[in-house]
Amino acid sequence: MALTDTRLRTLKPPKGKAECLVADGNGLYVRIRTGKDTSRTWQFRRKAAGRLAITTLGTYPELSLLEARRQAIDLAQKRQVHSPTLAEAVDRWLLEQVDPVHKKPEFIHGYVNRAILPAFGDRRVRDIGRRKSRTRFGSMAKGVKSAANARQGGKTAAGALLNVYKVLLKYCVTVGWLEASPAEQLTAKAVAGPAPAARSRVLSDDEIRFVMTTDVTPGPVMRFLLATGLRIGEAYSGHREGQF
Repeated sequence: MALTDTRLRTLKPPKGKAECLVADGNGLYVRIRTGKDTSRTWQFRRKAAGRLAITTLGTYPELSLLEARRQAIDLAQKRQVHSPTLAEAVDRWLLEQVDPVHKKPEFIHGYVNRAILPAFGDRRVRDIGRRKSRTRFGSMAKGVKSAANARQGGKTAAGALLNVYKVLLKYCVTVGWLEASPAEQLTAKAVAGPAPAARSRVLSDDEIRFVMTTDVTPGPVMRFLLATGLRIGEAYSGHREGQF
């Protein structure tokens, strides 16, 4: 039953209850609480990705029934209009926030194309919840961890992927497609497991002698790694300054 001003002024919680929630329609509710004074608070309620989202609009009679209904309609229409798929959101994010400013945007494109779009590309942004982010991210992380370039800038691939995913969803919040990021509380450890334990393997004296004397093709690189302690990727991506 739709609310009226007369009904609003006389509504009370059932006997033995301190509060109640009464629907008006179109997602608009009034929450009535009794105590020293009786309060009547307008709420716009809806489900997004299986979670209940509640927006407090104001209190009655300061916010009239007519104005509360108008705000509820605006919020309902906003939810319907601003609901792109994640693939559409990614296109705009890459165009506006990634390609113009990143020196190597291809790294971000790689994570997006290999992991994020296959998992979520056809989903509406509003339907990506925390639970689905957590369960699907585990599979996403396993995929990128097995790739050849599993480390970027000293981060594990899963950690780098999670950072890309979080920045993307923060962009969706900024432009109004999401009220809050479902990935905000995710950590690489939670979704992909703990980082591998550090290896304790050390070279024996015979192995060191082999590295220092071998004439196989990668011999000079092996000796350089042994002398500097660099990883092979760091050695190949470095540059020389001066003469030696």
